[in-house]
Amino acid sequence: MPKDLSINPKILCLNQIDSEDCFFQTSLTWPPIDELAQSIAEYGVLSPLRIQRKTSVKLRIISGFRRYKAAMEAGLEEIPCLIVNENDLLIIFRGALADNLASRPLHLLEKATAIRKLRCNFQLSEKVLLEEYLPLLGIPADRFHLEHYQNLSALPKSLKKAITECLAPETALKISRWTSQEQEFFVGLVAKFRPSKSRQRHLFTLLDEVRALQRSTASAQQDKVSAVTIWKTCGGADIEQKEHYPLADRYAQAVDQLLKLRFPHLSEYQEKYRSLKEKLKLPPQVQLQVPSNFEGNKIRISFSARRTEEFRNLVKKLEEISSSENLRKIFDLL
Repeated sequence: MPKDLSINPKILCLNQIDSEDCFFQTSLTWPPIDELAQSIAEYGVLSPLRIQRKTSVKLRIISGFRRYKAAMEAGLEEIPCLIVNENDLLIIFRGALADNLASRPLHLLEKATAIRKLRCNFQLSEKVLLEEYLPLLGIPADRFHLEHYQNLSALPKSLKKAITECLAPETALKISRWTSQEQEFFVGLVAKFRPSKSRQRHLFTLLDEVRALQRSTASAQQDKVSAVTIWKTCGGADIEQKEHYPLADRYAQAVDQLLKLRFPHLSEYQEKYRSLKEKLKLPPQVQLQVPSNFEGNKIRISFSARRTEEFRNLVKKLEEISSSENLRKIFDLL
């Protein structure tokens, strides 16, 4: 049987509402409300706030936090409200979630906030979250996604804001262990160059690996080894300032310089590999693929054939190549 969430419409003074009480809030706090405030100033609040009586004097918002803030900005003194007659806070919170989900898609950070509040404010078990609330929020009901959303909810506000603008959530989680200065620097790069999610991941990986390598060899000055200094050292900062070049070209050049810092012998190895592979004289049906940046211990070899005879000839050719000194030298590059 549905819970009793019966409501009574009222016109209430804005100063009766506790503006600091965000117990039920899951909406993002930083998106601008200028247009909403302008609409409210012209037409009023068309959709009432849902309110709970907190004390005999103060009221608590259940849903409508942005409308309340916009009404304050528009200079209103009163606002239409629906007072919920229910004392069970979890029932009210779940009802507010269902109401929001029915009216609009929730941002992943709003879902993350809801999960955190269900876990922390209501002390719900992992089992209940997996079985009831992740399906309600449209999240795959497994521990990986539960942990993922809990980690997102723990991010600092600056990174959460960046996620809504340009930063991939997975990258935000990765850079969260960097210093706040490094986080700000990385978000600035992403905001400027607008790389795709995969390129953001690649950029982070390069910076983080160089950062770890340099810190391991300069333990006494670890605090001086940062993503910011690495970007300057590799020449990325100078390339970034070349405004007569397109942004995409500047980004590619800067990442190339970072690659050289991460893999100082990469160009030399690439040239050696091209020369040695050419000397092998592989048939066009045979493909040789070395690990990215020559990091790894395996080479992938594949071939294709249309007939049995062609297959046998290719196998014979590969057997001949297997004893080649040039092939041994290719493996030595790994």
